[in-house]
Amino acid sequence: MTTKPDLLALASQLETAGDGSRELDIKIALVAEPYPRRVGLWLSLEAGLPAHCAFTRSIDAALTLAPKATPWQVTTLGGPEARVGGSKGRARTAALALAAAALRARATAAGGPASPHA
Repeated sequence: MTTKPDLLALASQLETAGDGSRELDIKIALVAEPYPRRVGLWLSLEAGLPAHCAFTRSIDAALTLAPKATPWQVTTLGGPEARVGGSKGRARTAALALAAAALRARATAAGGPASPHA
């Protein structure tokens, strides 16, 4: 089971990443329910992920991480920033920012404030 600290640590890692990557996408898939069941627990860097799991490289894929029926917004003026519900993410790319905000929103749903960025 994914813990709130796991989600917050991964969100912070996304915000400091230079670019999205398959390695980061796999980390997300392993902590973000229901993805481990959907793509299988035997993920590896060699096996890769289906295109719909390119969370750090696609805004559409990153949006699938957001809790259902949660309002979201992405802006790029002044650098990519995203908001999912009351949670924020700032990163080098819009997809990374949205994925970070979505993971923080999931952490908030798990109870308590998501982070100092929230």
